[in-house]
Amino acid sequence: MLKISICPAVPEDAQAIAELNESCFGQSAPVSTVEKQLRTLILRADEKLLVAVYRGRMIAYIHARDDLRTYRAPRKTIVSLAVEKSCRRQGVGRALCEAIEQWAKQSGCDAVTASVGSSKAAQSFFASIGCEERLNRKQYFKSVVEPRSMFMERLEKNG
Repeated sequence: MLKISICPAVPEDAQAIAELNESCFGQSAPVSTVEKQLRTLILRADEKLLVAVYRGRMIAYIHARDDLRTYRAPRKTIVSLAVEKSCRRQGVGRALCEAIEQWAKQSGCDAVTASVGSSKAAQSFFASIGCEERLNRKQYFKSVVEPRSMFMERLEKNG
């Protein structure tokens, strides 16, 4: 088990978070975009972004938010959990999830949820920390920006 410190994310974590997003999720975004999102999210009381620091370096992060529905008690939902590959299976993800569980308890929530899709590693991890699989739902996506306008926007930005 690594001796880590867990603390709130700050805008200066954008570079490390962008790198984790790329290596863990295959999602790339400019660091400026990640920083802009961080600056917004860390100010919101209904969102929590925590980072794990080991030997002065950020090695993981977790992002969770309020999940309020009209048909059940409030919960917290883990939106993202990313742990540097070399630091996995050493208690880092578990510690970050426990910090979110504490936030949920302090907020009067009855549960913490996470959607992990088809990732066997993520499914195994959440099962190992005592989470139960509930509903197998498909996620649907609809862009609200026309593909042509997204293309034109990229063209204008890149000349």
